[in-house]
Amino acid sequence: MGRHPGLITRTSGTWAGPGGLRGSPPPRSAEPPLRPPAPAAPPRPDPPALGLRAAAAFDQRAQALLAEELRAQDPAHDERTARVAAAQLLAVRLTLVGGNHRRMLAGERAAALPAALDEARRAFAAVEHRLGDYCAAPA
Repeated sequence: MGRHPGLITRTSGTWAGPGGLRGSPPPRSAEPPLRPPAPAAPPRPDPPALGLRAAAAFDQRAQALLAEELRAQDPAHDERTARVAAAQLLAVRLTLVGGNHRRMLAGERAAALPAALDEARRAFAAVEHRLGDYCAAPA
């Protein structure tokens, strides 16, 4: 037998192992040798196109619902004006949300809330007052 119990070794044409001397080597397994498991792949996010489609569907539904509500409140029940107003209001909201996300990612916290509120008031006031002479060509 070899020097270490449980270790299979070859000694002068015979194999020695825990069971004593044998005339042939231990049988080879048909399975490949054990390897450590491969690290699990991180979960894949949704494909960008799927996310964009989902967001677009949400935006369209939100715009349709808002337009319907605005049309119901409009004495003239003007559908086209309601759709345009809904698109403008949602565009302002989207712009404000994007600005808030950028500020948060840059590390700003609750201390920036008054500035964000002021920005929102100014943005919605601009829509309410039809942007006035914003970007109008000089006379």
